[in-house]
This record gives sequence, structure tokens and C-alpha cells, in this order.
Amino acid sequence: MNKYEISKLSTSQNPFGKSIVGVVLCGGLSKRMGTDKGTLKTRGKYWADYSLTILKNFTNTVIFSIREDQFGLYRKIFPNSNLILDNANAKGPLNGILSVYEKFPDCDLLIHACDMISMDKNIVSILYTKFKNFTGFEFYVFKIDGKIEPLCGIYTCHGLKKLKNQIDSVGFQSYSLKEILAKFKTLYIEDENISKNFFKNINYPEDILLE
Repeated sequence: MNKYEISKLSTSQNPFGKSIVGVVLCGGLSKRMGTDKGTLKTRGKYWADYSLTILKNFTNTVIFSIREDQFGLYRKIFPNSNLILDNANAKGPLNGILSVYEKFPDCDLLIHACDMISMDKNIVSILYTKFKNFTGFEFYVFKIDGKIEPLCGIYTCHGLKKLKNQIDSVGFQSYSLKEILAKFKTLYIEDENISKNFFKNINYPEDILLE
């Protein structure tokens, strides 16, 4: 599959139906890190692969969400991966989320940031169980020690459809995921037994030494 076929994958080619699609968000500019975070290695494993391994516990379909200028690097390092390029009418992580949604409009998206390498599959399992047991919400994310964690969550197709329609019709002044979640029917998962360390984003080179 060449670059055009991956980046322009049509919804008619989507064989997965109404299901969960995993999305590894790799499209950040990594300015503070100084290099592409998804292609960094810790304990001999690429950071993007940490997310891939976790998401594979919940779905057979996992997408790497990337910018167009990352395509060559990711195709080289992850030759068998599914890549979708950011091309939605949005900014920040929402660009990646909506770009995948546009290719899989009938699927709910299980989101995980590539630099959240301390995450454990058991934590994501809590998220997945809440999603299955508490239907009717549009988005599902953790709220740990009062802090909302939007980069490990489930974004339903009906919620994303509603969000995209609003952006296309009237636009948004802010593309902050936390602000957007507050405007929709969001289930915030709070558990005092879950450590905030699972959700730590690694942003600086010196932070890697702490892992």
C-alpha cells in the first residue's frame, strides 16, 4: 500500500463495521523533546510500540495517527503499520482523532498518546469496562487527582460526528480536548487507587532518564 492509499483510505474500504479502532497519537511536534517521540526507544522498544501493544489487547485494528512529514520515517520503522495522516479541520491532538474518525465514521476510537509509556493495560481495561457498562456517554476519559486525562480515552463515533458537525458549521475558538470534553456528555472515570504516574507524558530528554 503506497502513501496515497494509506492517507486517502476511504470509508468504503473499512471492513471493521461498528467496533473499536485503536489510535496511537504520534503527530505531536515534539518541540520540547527535540525528536519524534514515537520513534524513541526505552528498554529496546519504540514508544509507539508501547501504545500499540496495549491497544492490541482490546482491538485488532490499531492506527498510527501522524503528520504528513512523518510518513517516510514511520513507514520505514513500522513497515506493517496502518498510518493515517492528519488532515482534519482542527488543531492539536483533535486533528489526529478526527482524521481517523473520517476514515472510520462507524467506529468508536480508543485513543492513546505515544509518549504515555508508563501506561498499563489493566488501567485501559478499566476504561474499556466503563465504556461497555455505562452506555449513553459520548466520551470516556480518566480524571485522576482532579486532572482530566484526555489522551487515554474512548471517543465514540456519535460523539465525534456531533463534534465534527459543530466544527464544520460554526468552528471552535479552542481545540483544547479538556474544554471540548466539558461541552459534551463525558464520563469522567475517577479512582483514588489509580496513580497519576500512569498518565505521565514524557516531554523532555531528561525525563527519559527517570523511566
